[in-house]
Amino acid sequence: MIKINRADIDRFFAAISEKMPLFLPVKKAGEVNFGAYEEGAEVSLDTLKTVKSAKDFFFPQSETMMKFKKDGKNLEIID
Repeated sequence: MIKINRADIDRFFAAISEKMPLFLPVKKAGEVNFGAYEEGAEVSLDTLKTVKSAKDFFFPQSETMMKFKKDGKNLEIID
């Protein structure tokens, strides 16, 4: 198993974020939520529970199931 020293963790995150988007629990305005890593961000790896769950971050809060057009009493589903 490879171990990374706490002092080197920011360099590790920076290297990953150069290759692909990296989302971590980031502390902003006293709250910890998932967000995109930026150099200098205050990453909170010790936080057990963020304000919003990871699911809330990665999945949309709402989703369009269908669209329809109303013409009087008639409804037409739009693809």
